[in-house]
Amino acid sequence: MRQQIQLRDAIFKTMKSLVSKAATRTVRVTRSMTLAELMQNRFRADLRHRGAAYIEAERITLVRVTSENVFGLVTDGAEYQTQLRYQPDDVGLFCTCDQFAKSKVCKHLWATILATDSGGYVSSSMRPGRMTPFMAPNAYQPISVDDLDAGVDPDAGANLPRGKVRPKTQPVQRTLRPWESRLIELKENMDGPTDGRKKSDPEERQIFYEVDLEASKEAGKLVIQASQRQRRAGGQWGKIKPLKIRPGELDHIEHEDDRTFLSYLAGAIPERNNWTTQQAELRTSAHRFYVPFELGQLVLPDMCRSGRLRVLGSDDAGEQLLNWDSSEPWELTVRVRRDTEVEGWKVAGLLIRNDEVMELGDVPLVVPGGFVVTNDSLGLLRDFGASEWMKALTDGGALHIPEADQHDFVDRLLDIPSLPRLDLPKELQLEEVRVTPSPILRITSPPLNRWRNDSLSAEVVFDYLGTPVSGSSARWAVVQRESNRCIIRDRPFESSCWEKLRQVGFRRRLGDLKQHINVEIARRDLGRAVRELVDADWAIFADGSKVRQAGGMRFRVTSDLDWFDVHTDVDFEGRGVSFPELLRALERGDSTVRLDDGSLGILPEEWLEQIGLISGLGSASEDGLRFSTSQAALLDALLATQDNVEIDEGFAAMRERFRNFSGMEQVEVPAAFKG
Repeated sequence: MRQQIQLRDAIFKTMKSLVSKAATRTVRVTRSMTLAELMQNRFRADLRHRGAAYIEAERITLVRVTSENVFGLVTDGAEYQTQLRYQPDDVGLFCTCDQFAKSKVCKHLWATILATDSGGYVSSSMRPGRMTPFMAPNAYQPISVDDLDAGVDPDAGANLPRGKVRPKTQPVQRTLRPWESRLIELKENMDGPTDGRKKSDPEERQIFYEVDLEASKEAGKLVIQASQRQRRAGGQWGKIKPLKIRPGELDHIEHEDDRTFLSYLAGAIPERNNWTTQQAELRTSAHRFYVPFELGQLVLPDMCRSGRLRVLGSDDAGEQLLNWDSSEPWELTVRVRRDTEVEGWKVAGLLIRNDEVMELGDVPLVVPGGFVVTNDSLGLLRDFGASEWMKALTDGGALHIPEADQHDFVDRLLDIPSLPRLDLPKELQLEEVRVTPSPILRITSPPLNRWRNDSLSAEVVFDYLGTPVSGSSARWAVVQRESNRCIIRDRPFESSCWEKLRQVGFRRRLGDLKQHINVEIARRDLGRAVRELVDADWAIFADGSKVRQAGGMRFRVTSDLDWFDVHTDVDFEGRGVSFPELLRALERGDSTVRLDDGSLGILPEEWLEQIGLISGLGSASEDGLRFSTSQAALLDALLATQDNVEIDEGFAAMRERFRNFSGMEQVEVPAAFKG
C-alpha cells in the first residue's frame, strides 16, 4: 500500500512539473497585438488623430459584427458606412466617403478599427500576415491557460477516515486547439434558429415598400418608406406602420427578399426632415429613403415583382400595388398646338411612348432622372436632362403664346440650353441643318498694369455658317431666322477641338465671370501652339487682328569708314517689325512679336539660331547691328549661311580682299629703316 502511495506521489510531482513548465512557456508567448497596431502603418498620423476624435465624441457605432465582417456607421455631418473584412493574410477596408475612393484609407476607417479593438472583437492570436476571424458577440470564447484552475491535490482525501465520502473534484479544463474552437462555433450557429428571428419577434408579419408621392414631388427624388403590418390575435392584419429597424437587425427579417431590399435601402440616403432629432434616434428610425436612379434600376423591378411595392396612403395593402413597367422609357415631350380657346399657340408637357400619350398633369409622379409612377405601374423616364420643363409646365399649367410672338417664341425656345423632345406644327418648324463649324481662337493681351502678365487669355468660338457661337455657350442649336433654318451644334467636333487646345498647351477656364474668356496659355508657348492650330485649319486672331505667320527674312549690309551696319527686313504676311524689336523678343524667349499694325506675328523657332550668333557679336544701333571692320571676315562667315543677303560695294570689296588673301610675304628691310 505504501509503495502505491509513493508511486502516485511521484506521478503527481511529475505532472505538476510539466504543467508548471507549460504555464511558463505560455507566459513567454509574444504579447497579443491590437488591430490598430497591425494597421497603423497604412494610415497617416492626421487620419489616426481625427479617427480617434470620433471615438472620444462617441460618433462611431458598430452596427453589426460577424466572424467575417465588422460594419460601422460614422457620423461626420453626413453618415458614412465602413466595413472591415477578414482575410487570411490581411483585413479588407471599405468606406463610402470620398477620401477612401482616392487613397483607400480614411479617418472613418481608423475610428472603426479603434472601436473594434475596444469592443473586444479582435482575437489575441492575430499576428501580421496571419489574421484570425473577428470575435462576434455571443460567440464561443476559447479557454486560455490563465483561465485554468490549479486543480485539486489528488492526495487531499488520502488520509480521510474510512466511511467518509471524498469530495468531488472539478476536472481540469484543457485549452482547445484553434480548429476545435472554429468547429464548436460553427456547430452552435447551426444549432440556433434557422430563420434568424428572436423569440420576441412576431411570428407573422408583412413588409411593404411605399412610394411617398408628395415627398417625392417636393424633393425631386424618389422617396420610399419601409412599412410593416402584423397579424392580430384574432388572425386579422393590423394597420400598416413604419418599419423601424436597426441595420444590425436585418438578420431578424423573415424573408430573404425583404432582407435584400432593406440592405439596398440601407445603402441609400435616409430622408431627414427634422434635423433637431438626436442622431442616435435617427439611426434607429431610418425608414424613409431617397432612392437614386442607379439603385432604383437595380431594386425596384424586384420590389414590384414581389407584390410589396405600393403607394403610401392606400387604404388596403391589396390596393394600389405597383407593377414594373418593362416597356421602353417614357420620353418627356414639349408639344405646341393651336390654342382652341384664344388666338395663338398652346405649349403643353407630355409623356410619349410610341403611340401612348399621357399629360404631365395627369401622371401621379414623375421623378427627374427618372421614373414615372402611374396609378398601377412604375416605369422609366427619359427626360434628356431637361427635367426643369416638368416643373414649369406642371406647376404653372400650359403656356399660351400669342400669334404675333410665334417666331420669337421658337427662337427663344431653341436658344434654351436643355430641351426635351419637341413636337412643333409645320408652320413653326425650321429646317434642321447639321454642319461642321470652323474653329476660331481670339487672343487677348493682358493690361499693362496687370501684375501677372506671363499668360495670354483667349476665347474659343465656333462659326456655324456665318454665326459665331462661343465655346462656353450651352445653347444646343443656332437659329438663322432669315434662312428659316436651325443649325444643330456638332458637339463631337467641338469636343475634339477642345482636346486639340489641351494638347497644344491651352488650359480651359471654367466658371470665369467673363464668359467670352474660356482658355489661357503661357506666353512662351503661344507660338508653337498657334503654328499647330493653323495647320489644323484654325483661324487665329489677336486683339481683333489676324495673327500673322512669318515669311522670308532678308539681311542688308551697309559699310562706313570704320564699321558695317546689318539691317534685317522681316515679312509677316505684308506687315513688318523693326530689327531691334525683333531682337528683344528673341532675347526674352518670346514666340510672338508685336507688328507695326498692332497685330501679332509668330516667330519661327529656327530664327533664334539664325539671328542669335549675329546679334551676340554685334552692338545694337537704332535700326540694326553694328560691326567693326575687324569683324568683317567673321560677319561674312555668319551671313554665308543665310539665303537672302544684300551687301553694298564697300563690304563687297572688303570681303573680296579677305577671300583673296593668300598669306604674308617676307620683304627686305630698307637700309634707312631705324626701329
